[in-house]
Amino acid sequence: MPNFSILTWNISQANASHAAPTDWKDADGAENRTVISNLIRSHNPDILALQEIPDPSWLPMIVSFDAYIPLGSAQTHCGFTTLLIRPQLAKNIKNVYQVGPSIIAFWKNKSITLSISSSHLHPGKGGSPERKEQYTALWQCANQQNATHMVFAGDMNMRGHEDANMESICHPPLHDVWKKIGTHQNKWTWNTKINHYHKNRFAFTARFDRIYSTSNIEQKSLRLVGGTPLSNPHHFASDHFGLCAQMMITQ
Repeated sequence: MPNFSILTWNISQANASHAAPTDWKDADGAENRTVISNLIRSHNPDILALQEIPDPSWLPMIVSFDAYIPLGSAQTHCGFTTLLIRPQLAKNIKNVYQVGPSIIAFWKNKSITLSISSSHLHPGKGGSPERKEQYTALWQCANQQNATHMVFAGDMNMRGHEDANMESICHPPLHDVWKKIGTHQNKWTWNTKINHYHKNRFAFTARFDRIYSTSNIEQKSLRLVGGTPLSNPHHFASDHFGLCAQMMITQ
């Protein structure tokens, strides 16, 4: 797997937005599920990291199991986080673990052991200590399994002031893909100034959703997922926008 793509997205249990038309809200999430499913297919990632799915049994509503193999799910503070991979890549998956609110899998081929994870870390402004503990546990698991290459993806719920502290945990360090190749257009994965998903929202922007990788993985491209309005300028498929990164193993 020298080249691969990974998509991470908190889909907010596929519930319809507050800004959605009445028929969307009356459709028991069917319209929203269709949009999410179509967006995943259009980006066509090799690895899929989803957060806030209602239940693992719900996955066939948005993902074909002919296209993706579920590797595992972990219950979090809101729904489940899950990790899926293309069938042709699944044969090289050797171990899968739940580490708190994360699922981490290990893909092995010759001298390469690639750890891949989907996380939904502790929420809230005051949750920094818990997030640090959860992120540290994830890195320790990858390190204990002798991962030579690492990709951590998910809704990290991190605030900007946490960056330096979190980035100092891992040795060798993991790099924030947005900081490497991101643009202003794909910076904010939480933007309640334009996204009126929640009725009683406080308008602000944040980079809650992130992808990290070790320096022996080159970041080729980064795209925002679900950032295009639907029926009106404030109607989106989820309260979060996702990220899809194209990456290449270089060493």
